Amino acid sequence: MSKAYQLIDRFSEDIDFSVSRHITNGEHKKAKQQILEIADSLGLTLDNPEDIRSRRDYNKYLFSYDSLFRSESMSLMIETSFFQSVYPIEQIPIHNYISDYCQSHGITIPLPLDELNFSMAVQSLNRTFIDKTYAVCDYWVQGVTERDSRHLYDLAQLCSHVPLNSDLHSLAVSVRKDRMFSINNPAAQPEYNIQQILSELITTDYFKKDYETVTSRLLNEPVSYEESLENGIQKILDSKVFDFSYPELSEFLPFPKPVFVSEMKPQVALAEGTFQEARQTVLNLYQDQTISPEKRKAAYQYVCQQYNADTLSAKKVIEKSMNHQYDRDHLLDLPSPGQPSI
Repeated sequence: MSKAYQLIDRFSEDIDFSVSRHITNGEHKKAKQQILEIADSLGLTLDNPEDIRSRRDYNKYLFSYDSLFRSESMSLMIETSFFQSVYPIEQIPIHNYISDYCQSHGITIPLPLDELNFSMAVQSLNRTFIDKTYAVCDYWVQGVTERDSRHLYDLAQLCSHVPLNSDLHSLAVSVRKDRMFSINNPAAQPEYNIQQILSELITTDYFKKDYETVTSRLLNEPVSYEESLENGIQKILDSKVFDFSYPELSEFLPFPKPVFVSEMKPQVALAEGTFQEARQTVLNLYQDQTISPEKRKAAYQYVCQQYNADTLSAKKVIEKSMNHQYDRDHLLDLPSPGQPSI
């Protein structure tokens, strides 16, 4: 938003790199290996190696390093998330700050600064707008109020550049279906009403304290909490872009019975301790592009049936999962379309 589209004027604390397709297990491992090799070459120490798993779609690397300016060690966090594909994509020219400054001030220096400019494939503003809207709803579901109110400011800046129309609604439906396979995006689950969450964010001033104590200090020009709310979340709510009908999400709602043939055992997960991990394991299987779409959909349907229709507690789900220590290959034996179900 700041470098490519130049829409926000605030301090940005991270850089996001995305992949426009689902990556393979081999690429998962390669990504981990390259991160560790680069970190080692820079003198960074990984502080949580026990938390990193190559096959996971999400990992959080916590590194420490010696500072040249402070006596205590500094920290750096690197997150890898391969849950979602990036779309739509646009080619945007990227300029370096020095050449932009010189050009705007009529300054000429004997350096080929223009050669540093290039074009990059970036996620569209419409998709970024949708992701940020879902993100603030995720934080509400998770009870997170700190360090994320900057999205309110960003949405307010985006609202004047993103058409709040039926095309955006269609993209919001597609993105929600992608996000519901990620444990980090709870608001995308069919049981949550995005319109209601947006209304709650406004009426409860959910992010107000964090905005006024944190986000306001990141802005180069003052924009009040009330202005950001009025020009962002309120406009989104009024537009009803995130007002979903039942048919749009019905294929992801709980099913009345399992879709597996009688001899197939449940593909409920390789749980290591939590309900979320159990659920995510099966959803990862669903996303595996080496498995046919029919079988992947069947797997997800079963997850819905197990975790929702049966209304089992998290503890019971884990107990049930631990009785079936199956690996990914069992999913390849799921019934093909046309075989009888129980």
